[in-house]
Amino acid sequence: MVLITNQMKGISDTLAGVVAGAASTSSLVPVLNLDFSMDGVCDTYKISQGFLGPTSLSLAFPKGSPLKARVNTVILRLKEFGILEHLALQEVSNATECLKPVSSTLGTGVLRPLEIGDFQGIFSIYIGGMLVALLTFLAELVINTVKEKYRSSLKESQTVDNLNICP
Repeated sequence: MVLITNQMKGISDTLAGVVAGAASTSSLVPVLNLDFSMDGVCDTYKISQGFLGPTSLSLAFPKGSPLKARVNTVILRLKEFGILEHLALQEVSNATECLKPVSSTLGTGVLRPLEIGDFQGIFSIYIGGMLVALLTFLAELVINTVKEKYRSSLKESQTVDNLNICP
């Protein structure tokens, strides 16, 4: 782990793949915007969930300030209607491409009809399960047959012994 004190060197090293950077999302979005703006391709990946918990901005008011309640109401409404997020992303519009999940960029997005090859995996599992069930059934049949023969031979030997005991 390396602590980088020069912010521009850290950004360039991250974009070059020399290091992996860790930063809050709010400070990472401008870097993603710069990256996408340079060549139209997002060369960086942002993990889908943060590992340090949520971060937020705060405002400080003197104790007992009458502004606190009004500002809280206004900020809550701006957040609920998505205006705060819209304003923040408006300044870094190219970063939205880099903030998409990786799965959204993997495929072409074109749907195609399913083919028989798409089902090979599930069919293999199904056939494997059927073979295990068949082998289990056959094993039970063999074991039960052997047990029945053993029991019948025991009964016959007991019957013969009983006949020999009587003089």
